[in-house]
Amino acid sequence: PLALPMMPMLFVTLALLLALTLRRNEDWRDPVRIWASAVEVSPESSGAWNALGVQLRAKGDLPGAIAAFHRARDLARSEWAPPFNLGTIHLDRGRTAKDYADLQEAERWLLESLRVRPTRERSRWYLAETWHAMGRIEKAEDEFRSLAGLSPQLFEMTRFALAKMALDREHYDEAEALYREALGVGRDPVGSNLGLADLELKRGRRAEALLFAQAALEK
Repeated sequence: PLALPMMPMLFVTLALLLALTLRRNEDWRDPVRIWASAVEVSPESSGAWNALGVQLRAKGDLPGAIAAFHRARDLARSEWAPPFNLGTIHLDRGRTAKDYADLQEAERWLLESLRVRPTRERSRWYLAETWHAMGRIEKAEDEFRSLAGLSPQLFEMTRFALAKMALDREHYDEAEALYREALGVGRDPVGSNLGLADLELKRGRRAEALLFAQAALEK
């Protein structure tokens, strides 16, 4: 008899718990909701804010992502990821919109990420890409060449980046030499052969371009 008056309250409690569970299940299906919930619980967590920025960026909410990355950076100025993410998001936006101010912001934040972690290769790579987008070709080339000596993988990757820059200037012989250097490494023969095919098309040599394209398909 004493338990009967408690039954309505028990049903209300169970209903609330069910509603909260369903809401949480929805959160787990949406990464933005997961990290939005995380920053509500831990508003001083730089990692949570940075993760929220990553998910907002993936959803296409660039202003929201930039705001989240700024918050992450303000909370932990010794962390590498927030300034790096600010640099790359401004680089993407600057290249898409051809906005020099965004490219300047990219340079600023990538340099900041290198101040925090001077040896991070990813920061150096995207800084070189930023300089390329800004038209500072010599600085970009110097940085790519410096990166090339760090590992076989970076050597090959820089061959592609430098070859593209040579193609932009119609320095076809230089581009060919770079693609052949990449082909000699042998890590990505498909990319090397496709690059050579593109080069031969620009030279007007369709038959040679077809041979390189076929070589790429055979790998």
